[in-house]
Amino acid sequence: MKKIISITLTIFFACQNQLHAKTFEDICKQHLKETLVIETIQNYTHQTPIYVSLEECLNIGLLNNYGIKIAKDKFDVSKYNYKSLIAKYLPDIGLTGYGNMLKGEYLVGSALLREINEIAVLGGVYVKHDLLNGGKTVFDSKAGQFLMHSERKNLNFTKEEMIMKIAVYYYELLDTKLKLEIYIKNHSERKAQLKLTENLYEAGLGTKFDVIRAQNELANAEQEILNMIAQFKTKQANLTYIMGVDFNIALIPKENEVKLYEMVSEEITTGELAMSAISERQDIKSLEEKIKSLEYEKKSLYSEFIPKADITAQYSTQGTLNIGFGQNLQVVANLNIPIGKNLGLNTWSKIKAKEAEIKMLEHQLQDKKREIERNIISSHYKCKTSKDRAKIAKKQIDYATESVNLAELRLDTGEGILLDVIQAQTLKTQARIEYLDTVISYNINQIELLYNAGLISKNTVLKEYAP
Repeated sequence: MKKIISITLTIFFACQNQLHAKTFEDICKQHLKETLVIETIQNYTHQTPIYVSLEECLNIGLLNNYGIKIAKDKFDVSKYNYKSLIAKYLPDIGLTGYGNMLKGEYLVGSALLREINEIAVLGGVYVKHDLLNGGKTVFDSKAGQFLMHSERKNLNFTKEEMIMKIAVYYYELLDTKLKLEIYIKNHSERKAQLKLTENLYEAGLGTKFDVIRAQNELANAEQEILNMIAQFKTKQANLTYIMGVDFNIALIPKENEVKLYEMVSEEITTGELAMSAISERQDIKSLEEKIKSLEYEKKSLYSEFIPKADITAQYSTQGTLNIGFGQNLQVVANLNIPIGKNLGLNTWSKIKAKEAEIKMLEHQLQDKKREIERNIISSHYKCKTSKDRAKIAKKQIDYATESVNLAELRLDTGEGILLDVIQAQTLKTQARIEYLDTVISYNINQIELLYNAGLISKNTVLKEYAP
């Protein structure tokens, strides 16, 4: 009956669009069910929940994530810049012409004065090529090509990074959802304990101190729920942000329990995972391609010392309106032998600066590999520890549950005290939280291990996953 009344009131307040805060007693329920957890969140946040699985979050995130969109834009920029550099292999072709009215006295051959009244006209087509500009065109195009490859691999890495973050944020949100369930159950049990102590006190079998202690434990339980709701909204915002969806969408994981998902076999050693990372990590490949691009940029600077030639061919028709027109072909070849910019000092300084930049990226590459190996070792042993701790925590839940039952029986028979019940209940709640944390930690560390080893994808993250 209380459940029906509670749902009726919820619908009524939703229809009336009441935004005033409800009391804590209106939010907390007496039973541990999925609907009660969702109602607690919904009544407090005034948002309609949308249930999602990890796979759905990954699919939506890969389409909407702004990090991926930005990386795609950067790749497009590098792609079209490369095409513009390739176009420099082609000659310049165009039309040329002019009209010139000559009227008056002019010196012919700087000696003969002659009266002229003519209109001179020229029209033709020309072809001009810089003959690869002393090799600069080749080096610039190769630099642009490797930069484009670098941005493509950076795009792939960004997708992998987003898969990792979406999965991690999803499990963190699931963690807070299930913790909220535990704290709601704890609140219900604390409330029952308070009712028991009040009955004992009224019957002269308890003390006022016991009642106050039970009231304090109930207040702590209420605080824990409120804190968890705040954490839930924060984790929810993290997930909607990384997925690129509206923050007003109240995403809630479908799962009602947690499971250990082994995504990386325990038989694979950290050394093998490190080797996989070096060969598969897209950010490492992107940095390697960037270094190759800089090496060709340096070669392009050397072209400032290389002789440069260009050739121009022009076929035209020219003459005057009175005398007539004729055709001619002109082929002009030019050769320049530079010694670099500013007596070569400017060019040489730019070359040395480019060498320093290359060395910096090479050091970054080595540091990146060392960082990845460190992270692999850390994630590997965190996985092992979390899995072992989960087994222990599972047993602790059984022990704590039995301890609560025994403490309550001892209290009912007068052999125990209320403090025993309170402490047993606290240990039970802590054991459930500990088990949840270890399982979620294991799954997150497995995801991070996939990511660090360069093995992460939507399929590997969803291996064994069952919502």
